Amino acid sequence: MDGHVVWTREDTLDLYRETFGAAGKNEIAMSDERVTMLADDLALYVGAGSYDMADPAGASMGNGPMALTLLLKKVAGEWLLMHAHQSFPSGEQAG
Repeated sequence: MDGHVVWTREDTLDLYRETFGAAGKNEIAMSDERVTMLADDLALYVGAGSYDMADPAGASMGNGPMALTLLLKKVAGEWLLMHAHQSFPSGEQAG
């Protein structure tokens, strides 16, 4: 994410805290989520939804649609994040 490799849930949370630290609120609502098993130890998650972020004073830092794709691998009994991609499209539909 943002040029950083993250391997554990805690690494991912630490990076999000650093990236979104100025936000007082960051609400994410996923409305369409799917998991596809690619192998016994490999899973693909895709989700679509929306986000709403504001600073501590309540001023908007952005909102709109978002999509999330995760590739997870099971190693020694634990699911580890191997790749993540987030997209924040403008919400405008192409004509």
